[in-house]
Amino acid sequence: MEVLNKAINWVAEYGSANEKKGFKGGSCSGAPEGNMYKINCDAAVFNGSCIGIGGVVRDNVGYMLASTCLKMEGVFDVEVAKALGARHALQVAFHAGLRRVVLETNCLKLFTYLSKKIA
Repeated sequence: MEVLNKAINWVAEYGSANEKKGFKGGSCSGAPEGNMYKINCDAAVFNGSCIGIGGVVRDNVGYMLASTCLKMEGVFDVEVAKALGARHALQVAFHAGLRRVVLETNCLKLFTYLSKKIA
């Protein structure tokens, strides 16, 4: 119960700090246009022994349509882990029947690579 109370207090503190600074929350890039879906994905490397990857799919209103997370055993570079996270999140979206998607990543190397492949 103590852990839950600490988590609740941290969330309240975070919200309060954002209100004081004028942040409204949400994504910097905003919602996708019209009937598009936005996929946010990320990854984390743990002690060089495994990675955690995941993603969230939202519609143009901001409603979450799907989410995923997965633990993968093995040693991966951060960029590779982020690429695996993007691939996994895209697979989940496609399996859900969503084809018109925008992928959002915070990995510049992955973004640059994918941008060159699309252009």
